[in-house]
Amino acid sequence: EGGPFPNRAGGGGGAESEELASRLEESERALLRLTNREVLEVEVADVKQRLQCHRARVRHLEVEIGRAQGRAELWRGAAPVSRDDRVQAMERELAFLEQAARLRDRLDEQRRAIDRLRFLQEALQARVAEAPPRERDFAADVPVS
Repeated sequence: EGGPFPNRAGGGGGAESEELASRLEESERALLRLTNREVLEVEVADVKQRLQCHRARVRHLEVEIGRAQGRAELWRGAAPVSRDDRVQAMERELAFLEQAARLRDRLDEQRRAIDRLRFLQEALQARVAEAPPRERDFAADVPVS
């Protein structure tokens, strides 16, 4: 019924879901074929943890981008006296602007990873909902040594 890819809540549905599904790594696509509820629940928890890490990295990168842009602004506003000082100020401004650009690229990567993991989380949660209920907790029957 519709395969392992959920329809996204924000509209888009099919095309957006298929595009995100195509970005999943093969190991992530394999997760969408699992049927064991307990295994799926552990995988959902793992995806949630990974999302938290990516969100923390996004926050960190946003702060670092602001710092780099601020330092570039400081060097742009500097009033050097000699020609060499002006060149050095422009080089430093450029260095911080380049750093901010690299950080923005990393930020974009993190945001794409978050989109992919959100999709994976939704897909796994749909699989959990489809999985047969646990009949018995076998772990409770295993003696602890």
